[in-house]
Amino acid sequence: MAIRSETTAVISTSHLTEVESDKMDSLLDSRDVIGNSKPGGWIIYTGLVCNSSETSNLNYVLGFMLGRGYTWVMFDSIGNVYDELETYKW
Repeated sequence: MAIRSETTAVISTSHLTEVESDKMDSLLDSRDVIGNSKPGGWIIYTGLVCNSSETSNLNYVLGFMLGRGYTWVMFDSIGNVYDELETYKW
């Protein structure tokens, strides 16, 4: 049996807007995004675009990571900040 492996990018929660951060648990509960909450952030599947008008930045980040071969993004409060992605102070 082959074990499937998937890649995860670990990035700062500052790559999300404050609105996206505030709504993330609600988006997970409604299954608008697939993933889980974790202490200090979330782990989100890159292959699903959220249809909320308030998540355009989240969709950009997920698409950016999907285009680079990542299946999941871990948004972590102590994750690295990347110059290629917008950051937000909140």
